[in-house]
Amino acid sequence: MSAPSIYQDLNYEDSNVYSMLEDVPRKPQQPCRNVPTLQDKPKGGIQKSSQDRQILRGKKGIANAEVQTLKTNISMNNASSSTSCPVNWIYHSGNCYFFSTDTLNWTDSRDNCRRMDSQLAVIKNGDEETFIEHRGKDRIWIGLSKQQNGQWIWEDGTLLCDRFWQCGEPNNTEGSESCVELFTVSSTSLGWNDDECQKFKFSLCKRPADMLSAYKPGV
Repeated sequence: MSAPSIYQDLNYEDSNVYSMLEDVPRKPQQPCRNVPTLQDKPKGGIQKSSQDRQILRGKKGIANAEVQTLKTNISMNNASSSTSCPVNWIYHSGNCYFFSTDTLNWTDSRDNCRRMDSQLAVIKNGDEETFIEHRGKDRIWIGLSKQQNGQWIWEDGTLLCDRFWQCGEPNNTEGSESCVELFTVSSTSLGWNDDECQKFKFSLCKRPADMLSAYKPGV
């Protein structure tokens, strides 16, 4: 005996199922978006606007200029430290300095500097004073002396402005101290001291680094 068909027990008001489906309203199909395919993309990648390209070129130009400036500064520093000063001279802030290894009186020290197209050091500011203090030794003559009118004059003819005297100096002991020394102990400066010009001391010569061939000290 065959099993009864399950479909025989189903009751439909309308036995034609397909006709019912056809009567259901359908939503209109949305058109597809125009999505670019791989074939639609430019071969060079995403194209930048002309404004973007100008900005990039500007940044590149600034970077190249900064690199060139850095190279120039390095070149100038190397030239200053290696070629602008003679052997045994020390470069600092556009000048060359020579610390003597023998002792002379103030007048002979001045003349010795002049023979090397330089002069006894004229100290213009605190930075230069500090530089000399850290490299000097013992007592060294500098280019400062007292004139007959009592004024302190540098070797380049300028009046004394910045002063780095020791405490209580200048004192002109016995009225015969007319030349100035820089007194250092273990790279620590004790400041300037007036002393008798005929005493023997080390000396410090100075000359511009960028005018070596043209520089001639005053008489």
